[in-house]
This record gives sequence, structure tokens and C-alpha cells, in this order.
Amino acid sequence: MRSPLDLLTEIEDPKLPDESQYIGEPSGIVSLQEFMARKVPEPPQILFGVLRAGQVGIIASGSKAGKTWLMQSLGLAVATGRMWLAWKTMPGRVLYIDPELPHYDGQSRIQKLIDALGLPSVPANMDYWRVKGKRLSIADIERKVALRMKETGEPFALILVDSIYCFGDGRDENDNSAQAVTMQELYSLSEMSGAAVMLAHHFSKGFQNGKHHIDRMSGAGVFARAPDAIMSVTELEEEGCYRVETTVRSFARPRDFSVRWEYPLWTIDESLDGMALKTPQNAQTKKADARRDQLVGLLQADRGLTNAEWEAKAKNALLWTSERTWTNDVIRLKTDPRVREKDGRYYRAEA
Repeated sequence: MRSPLDLLTEIEDPKLPDESQYIGEPSGIVSLQEFMARKVPEPPQILFGVLRAGQVGIIASGSKAGKTWLMQSLGLAVATGRMWLAWKTMPGRVLYIDPELPHYDGQSRIQKLIDALGLPSVPANMDYWRVKGKRLSIADIERKVALRMKETGEPFALILVDSIYCFGDGRDENDNSAQAVTMQELYSLSEMSGAAVMLAHHFSKGFQNGKHHIDRMSGAGVFARAPDAIMSVTELEEEGCYRVETTVRSFARPRDFSVRWEYPLWTIDESLDGMALKTPQNAQTKKADARRDQLVGLLQADRGLTNAEWEAKAKNALLWTSERTWTNDVIRLKTDPRVREKDGRYYRAEA
């Protein structure tokens, strides 16, 4: 049998590019022994068990779910070395990049969080960069971050980009190749600054219960593959309640937990841990239950309504949607203990 080396010698010139352009340029490739020879210490864990300095993470949730409050609270937690949700933080300098809020809203939200968290004053360890109305790419951000670190003489521990769609440089959010470039720019930002970079992103439209949590984000699949930490905050059956699921590259997978949004804070609520994610079915059921509650409210205890009279009142109150729905509602309410039927008339049962 001929050796692979013999076969290689018979292959024609592979038509490599002109070698002169590579003269004096190192390959950057080293042997595994060289790679392992110099021990590198672990970078600081900015969010313990989730994200290290020099890594890129992403927090995703539905539109208008309160992601900005969540991101700002993370910034304040790291700036002051406090717990954030279920995790310890490493205290360090924070940069919060805000492309969406008017100046007043930015100030008032931060102040509300400072008051709600019981902080004694505005943290000196946090920078705020308001860029609403400016067209910037991640590469532009990197240049400004470098300038700011030179101005202060201090590195950043955490850079918060809220939200990533505002810094896409006109790239198609659904194009994997285009968004891979964005992710490379984010890697460059984290490498240059030495900071952990956390992005905010939004879910695709519709209910998310049938998807793995890393696949709920809108846009290219690269968002589910490239970040070092992916955190999804997904709506539960109860209004204002969410499940936090996290997948990380460098640590064991953190446990899932549930949170409640009560303005202006997100707080852990263990009583929600068994609750299911919101689905089209339970959302419709809740809507129907609320409508029937209102229909019962149209009845009186002393003066009964015929079916036609009750239906007319429902139409006036904008509770009537179709004849079929009305019939189903009446059938359900006939067995409701709050409703009494007598001689073809419907009354509200007395408590």
C-alpha cells in the first residue's frame, strides 16, 4: 500500500497565491504544546456562573416586556456589587448604552431604580451613553469605548447594549452572514475592552412555548449560536410573570427560575415555578373567562333579563363577538353558580 506522503508528492502544484505577499507575516498558528505552555488565569466572572469578562451574552424577551428595566438593574447591580436576580456580581465599572429613551425617561428610570433598590446615591462606577437618533455600528461603539477608557484611565467590567437591533449598521437581521459580522464586531469590542458585553434582543412574534428557549429570538440563527450566554425571559400564564432560562458556554447550565415584574423591579418568585408558559389556548381561555365575568355583571338580582335582553346589553357593552360565541357563553353561564335562571329569565344569584 502506498503511503499518503507518496500520493501527496504526485499531486500537481495546488496553485497557492503568490507567496511573496506572505513573506515576513507570521501565521499565528502554534503547536498545542506552545498553546498550553503559558497558563492563562481565569478572567473575572462578572455574572457568576454565567458570563466572564471578555465574553458576549444576550438577554431576550418579548417586545415591551421590560427588558430595559432589567438591563439597567443589571448595570446598577454590577456597579455596586449587588446580587442580580439569582446571581452574584463582580463589582466593576459599567457602561450602559441607550439608543431608545428620551433624556427625561432615561434619568427618571434610573432614579426610580436607585430608589427602589435602596441605593444611597447615584453610583460613581457607572457611565451612561445616550445615543438616541444617532446611527452607530458596533465598530463605532468600540472606538468610543476606547476613547472613554483613555479619558478615565479605568477599564469597563460590563458593557450593556440595549438593544442590538439599533446597531446593526443596516444589515438584514435575518441574514446569518450579515449578523455573523455583527457578532464578530461584538467579539472585537469585548476583546479590546476586556469587558463582558451583554446585549438586549427581542423574541419573534407570537407565543414561544413550543420552542427551545435559545430559538425564541427574532432574526438570524447566529443569535442562538454565537453568544457565550443566552438568557430568555418568557411570559407565563399569569400576567407580569416570566420564566428565566439560561444556556452558557463556560459553566454548568444554571437552573431555571421564575420572576415577577412589579414596577420598577424584577424579583424572583418561587411560587411561580410550576406555572406553564403562556400559550394561545390559555390566553384565549383567560380572555373568555374575563368576558363571562363581565356578562354576569350585566345581570341584576331582582330583575331578570330574557336571553334577547341580555344579548342586547352585551352588544351595548361591546362584549358580544358572534352568535356562536354568545350561545356558548350562555350555555357555560347557565351552570355558573353566580347565575340563576327562572321562567326564561336570567338573574344574578345573590351571595
